[in-house]
Amino acid sequence: MRVVLVAFDGFTDLELWLAWDLLHRVRVPQWEVEIVSDRLRLRSATGLFFDTLCLPVWEAAADALLFCGGTGVARRCQDSALLALLKVNPARQMLAAVNEGALMLGGLGLLKNRIVTAPPTAELRQRLLAFGARIA
Repeated sequence: MRVVLVAFDGFTDLELWLAWDLLHRVRVPQWEVEIVSDRLRLRSATGLFFDTLCLPVWEAAADALLFCGGTGVARRCQDSALLALLKVNPARQMLAAVNEGALMLGGLGLLKNRIVTAPPTAELRQRLLAFGARIA
């Protein structure tokens, strides 16, 4: 299984590092976890810099994608050039998001009439509703 964690500049540290730590501990043959982004060097919401583990290539070969939240996602979810790079297939891939990460799913047109859990802020709630999501 190939799991891809998608993060953007300004990502929320806990949302990326917790998922990375938990998923990377799985010791099953042919289980891979990668962090990808639209740039090679990212800065977290708390100012931590790191280099992504692979080139910023969106691969349709991933079995699962997790979109992490943060201020960078809020800016990128309506970037048509970036969205065109994302090769997601909800019929074949497991897709998940944390907080603002759900905006990427919305930008990809995947939230229409989908139930999302209660977002932490009124602004995020409104943006998800604008993508057609239903708030639980």
